Amino acid sequence: MFFPPLATSPTRRPPTTGEQGIPPSYSPRDVLALALSQGVLDELPAHLTRAAYDPNTPVQGLAQLMAALERVGVDFSGARAALASAVTRHCARCHRAYRDRENGPRACVVYHEAADARWDRGGADASRISSCACQGIAATLDAALEKGECYRGWHTDDRAQVDYVSSSAVPCEDNDCWTVKLGLRGV
Repeated sequence: MFFPPLATSPTRRPPTTGEQGIPPSYSPRDVLALALSQGVLDELPAHLTRAAYDPNTPVQGLAQLMAALERVGVDFSGARAALASAVTRHCARCHRAYRDRENGPRACVVYHEAADARWDRGGADASRISSCACQGIAATLDAALEKGECYRGWHTDDRAQVDYVSSSAVPCEDNDCWTVKLGLRGV
């Protein structure tokens, strides 16, 4: 059976297919909306981090991205203020000095405390036992050291944000910190 070709309307473009059936003239908005709906941007924070730290990413491109994000309500004023600040803070968790511009989701590290480790005399292959509170139950020191970190996250100068009970973090008073010596609580 013979079918005549479809007539095209002068106001409607004939369907032309490019790669994956997408018309060659598509807008960035359409591509972004489709990518969002397909979950392509689920890992956006990781991609933005790589772009921000990649020396090959053009600064102008990052500035344009920031300007676009600011137009839709993202507020970078806190980040700008942190970069301008020269105030040094004392972390109530890891007891390191830090500036706001150096703080981030992986800046503060508290390692498992092995000071309470003891030998388990359970035979020839005796292992050291550590009862790091963050693990909830006693674990072998080797396993604790393999993981190594009791906490990794943001620095804080607010002692109320630190869990001194179920981690290896110790209060400033027990760590002989300079903030205690100077009577600067919460600094």
